[in-house]
Amino acid sequence: MWERIRERFGSAGLIVGVIALVLAVAGGAYAAGGGLSAKQKKEVKKIAKGFQGTGPQGAPGSPGANGKDGANGTNGKDGTNGTNGKDGKSITARAALPTECEERGGAVLEDEAVPPTAIEVCAGKEGDEGSPWTAGGTLPGPPAGTEEEGATETGAWAFTQELPAGTQFYVPISFAIPLAAKLTSAQVHWQDEANFEDFDGAGPEEVGCKGAYAVPLAPGHSLCVYKGPGTVQNAKLLGITTLGAEPIETGFGANRSGGVLVFEVEAAGIARGTGSFGVTGF
Repeated sequence: MWERIRERFGSAGLIVGVIALVLAVAGGAYAAGGGLSAKQKKEVKKIAKGFQGTGPQGAPGSPGANGKDGANGTNGKDGTNGTNGKDGKSITARAALPTECEERGGAVLEDEAVPPTAIEVCAGKEGDEGSPWTAGGTLPGPPAGTEEEGATETGAWAFTQELPAGTQFYVPISFAIPLAAKLTSAQVHWQDEANFEDFDGAGPEEVGCKGAYAVPLAPGHSLCVYKGPGTVQNAKLLGITTLGAEPIETGFGANRSGGVLVFEVEAAGIARGTGSFGVTGF
């Protein structure tokens, strides 16, 4: 029955009707008392709450418009400037004191500290060793009028090739510091050649390539090419030639800046090898 009443009048209409009914029942008490008592008010609220509508929730409203952007804030104040650094100490030079520099000449460099820091700079002694880069930019030979050896430079080489049997290929070697002159065929040596350690066969005290793969050495006017133990496989050396286009048969030797190791593949497949070299100035 209540459902039919609710459907007919709706929640709001039902609440108004209940209030009217209470007022009618209260009658003179309402008029005499000037209004509903606290108990009556409580009963009216309870009855109205029991008949409050429970219908489905309505659809959400459309979004409101975006608000306007706020104004930009003001720029902050610049920071204060840093303090200036202190001036550095100047360096001055004065004549050398009576020290080791006295005979050769030189100077003493001092700063303005208290006490000053002094650095003594002396002229070089006669015979002092300088840079190997001589005026001509070549590997130095032995000092004039001596039988000593010149300076020696060393390097390494390696190859891996897969070529048909009988194919020749080239492995270049380079001298970081060029020689004073080209090397002839008699001045280039390979570890497998006869008399590699003793060029003329006169004995171990004579001239020869007396180094090793790990420590390559060479006498003056000579290039000694070493191979790593067991590293050269499926290839044989035909000769050491220059970097030019001369045929191998006539071009054995080396240029001032390096040379070429000429190998030949012995059987089809991979050929490989590693080694080192030493060359001495003259």
